[in-house]
Amino acid sequence: MLACPVSQSSNRRCPVPTPKDSIQHFENARQDRFREGLCLWLHQAETSRSGACYLLGFSVEIGMKAAYFRVLGRGLADDIDKSDLLAVKTRHPTLIKDESFHSLMFWAYALDDLRVQQGRPFVPGLSLELGRRSQAAYNRWRVGLRYRTDTTSPADLETLVETASWFDRIYTTLHT
Repeated sequence: MLACPVSQSSNRRCPVPTPKDSIQHFENARQDRFREGLCLWLHQAETSRSGACYLLGFSVEIGMKAAYFRVLGRGLADDIDKSDLLAVKTRHPTLIKDESFHSLMFWAYALDDLRVQQGRPFVPGLSLELGRRSQAAYNRWRVGLRYRTDTTSPADLETLVETASWFDRIYTTLHT
């Protein structure tokens, strides 16, 4: 077993170097979480439904964040930090929900709103479909799943798999 380099008596967390977030990191993580969620879903083990749901929901969230910053004009290698997230909150103040920056509905509405502000609205029907799909994912996924035992129903997981797959297919469309 590997030992943490921090003293055993210390209450501090183990120092783990983490790179700054960038759109490229978001895009890579989105793809990884999507694939990992699908792997858990494909195994169809009853004990892995919430894990699959958790990962698939995060792939949707990460994808919408990355698409938002791409639409904003940020480059793939540009750092994205908390100040950038706070700027999104400032730009879309009435859209923040209690989940804040993890809210699928927030990111869907912020992305749609940004495109409208820039004079580049989605093609007809896509805005409504984005809202519908985001709501479907929102109804089945919360960050708090990480604290729960397996409570995801097979039907909810099937819906989330289909929804996350849709987001994966249209990701490029969201930001171009």
